Amino acid sequence: MDLGVIGRAAVAIMCACAPTPARLGDERARDRGARRITRLAALPVLSVIFAACTAEPFSALPLDSGSDVDPSQASDPTTGEADETTHDPIATSTDASAGDDDTTTTTDASTTGAPTTATQAGICGDGVVDDDELCDDGNLNDRDACIACVPAACGDGLVFVGEEDCDDGNAVDDDACSNTCVAAACGDGVVQQGEACDDGNQTPDDACTTTCTLPVCGDGIRQTSEFCDDGGASATCDTDCTPAKCGDGLANPAAGEACDDGKVTTLCDADCSLAECGDGALNELAGEACDDGNLSDADSCSSTCDKLKRVVFVSSTTHTGNLGGLSGADAKCQALATSAGLPGKFFAWLSAGVTNPGSRFLRSSVPYVLTTGTTVAKNWKDLTDGVLVHAIDTTEKGTAAPIPNDGCGGGTKPTVWTNTHESATTWNNDGCTGWTATTGPGRLGHAKATNFTWTRYCEGQANSCSWHAAIYCVEQ
Repeated sequence: MDLGVIGRAAVAIMCACAPTPARLGDERARDRGARRITRLAALPVLSVIFAACTAEPFSALPLDSGSDVDPSQASDPTTGEADETTHDPIATSTDASAGDDDTTTTTDASTTGAPTTATQAGICGDGVVDDDELCDDGNLNDRDACIACVPAACGDGLVFVGEEDCDDGNAVDDDACSNTCVAAACGDGVVQQGEACDDGNQTPDDACTTTCTLPVCGDGIRQTSEFCDDGGASATCDTDCTPAKCGDGLANPAAGEACDDGKVTTLCDADCSLAECGDGALNELAGEACDDGNLSDADSCSSTCDKLKRVVFVSSTTHTGNLGGLSGADAKCQALATSAGLPGKFFAWLSAGVTNPGSRFLRSSVPYVLTTGTTVAKNWKDLTDGVLVHAIDTTEKGTAAPIPNDGCGGGTKPTVWTNTHESATTWNNDGCTGWTATTGPGRLGHAKATNFTWTRYCEGQANSCSWHAAIYCVEQ
């Protein structure tokens, strides 16, 4: 028997019995294959048969060089007759891995015999840059320079560690991640969401602050137009970025102000404290006639800030008839009272034209007393009736009335400038030109008198306004 014929037939049989997935479920095919293997068990070419049916690439067994039998006429080993069965073509596979490309050539005996070629896709991550890959760094790390075999780039939505701060995968430049993949930050020159401005610098006192907000008073950043800015009221700075100062009309609790109306009001004292009887700050708008800083009724000011008495004194100083007008004379009285520690407001007993004590003094319902406590008059009516209970002969210091070197009496009397009748009206319309000149006639009173001469003692001669005399000061 020709072994070449037998070998080729056996190969066909064994390949027909190969356990492919489609045939593993076919019990009949399995049985038929087993019988054929049994028939060939004794053949010396058994090893060749099993090798031919492996999954490795194979070639059809060549015909025996000495045989002249047509393979199609091979006889069935069991019958000795030629097997008429037509077998599937035997495929020949050639491995081209030794070449320069990854191609597989397949020859089908049922076709014209011309080979077909297909290009296999590369595997991303194998470290080999294939035709369809731009890079392949041999890993699947999506945070390095090669991502899914494509070079990392800003805008791909993946953060290239060490090169990009962020990557949000969009072309919006004013969100949290810029188009250059840099995290948005105040001072980068791009106005981001949540920023009012961004001038790209860290200069605090320009048109855009270092926190990318527009400059406003109270932001804690001092601008050149602001005196101060502590981010709110402080002991030295008001909320309008001006120096804290009582009387500026802006209450600043941090500076110790309980109120600040810019002036004395019914609720606020001049020292920016709340108006309260007994606080030592006289507030007539709040209904206080006095405020000596206590609530005692044993002194001149009651516990309800009503006057229990009003002080009157003759000045310890003498002056010419130029007193600086009525306001200048009042200021002199107030200064003397303050220096002596006398509380309250004091006016000078003087008349100028239609202005006189009767028109501008408070008409007291309580006694007028000296600084020593001695009563001069029981009230306003008693003061202006022409007779005093006691002469106004004591100074703010509690000393005797001064006697000038000139004036009525040749420098021997304690004369006092008045130009006022005992009824508190004007004596003469021209009183040293409204107490602003040393020319013209002056009119004076006598500090030791208790009758009408206390205020209307002598009418001076021409240019008597150049004489020296004291002034009466009366608490209001």
